[in-house]
Amino acid sequence: NRFFSELEKRQIKYCILRNAEEVKNGDAHDIDMSYDISKTYEFQCTLSVVAAGMGWKLHLKTGDFHDKNNIKCLHYYKECDNGEIRIVHFDFFPNFEWCGYILLENAQLMKGILTDTIYHKASWAVEAVTKLFIRLLYNGKVKEKYKDFVYVAFIEHTEEVAQVLESFLDRDSCDLVIK
Repeated sequence: NRFFSELEKRQIKYCILRNAEEVKNGDAHDIDMSYDISKTYEFQCTLSVVAAGMGWKLHLKTGDFHDKNNIKCLHYYKECDNGEIRIVHFDFFPNFEWCGYILLENAQLMKGILTDTIYHKASWAVEAVTKLFIRLLYNGKVKEKYKDFVYVAFIEHTEEVAQVLESFLDRDSCDLVIK
């Protein structure tokens, strides 16, 4: 919670791309986010300071915050008083891309953010499109727990979904995906 409070306090725009409820409830161990890449330095510093202040240690880092295209992955761990080791994994998406091709640019990911207290989540359309395509492109199938959300979002937010899809598909392909 402290990380999201600090982002809010510092007015650093961000959004949780998937599973925002798990993040809000403190149940998330894998957090996928995007952030305003014009504030990359402030975002990175905020994460580092908050993590260190809460006793989290960086275990693994892939990617570089100066690379505005590729995903940054950070694994933090913390040893609790009872000896338990807690882990949190962040995936930061400056853009949503696949094999070097940008599907959704940062501005598109950040468009229409929904706010619930200090938690900012991607719009319904952005979340549905990323849930559909992240697993489909990288694993060849859609994660079972994402299917209902994608279905409902495509039905209830068809025009917004179409606008997001048109960022990387032609209109005929959008129509095929939406149907």
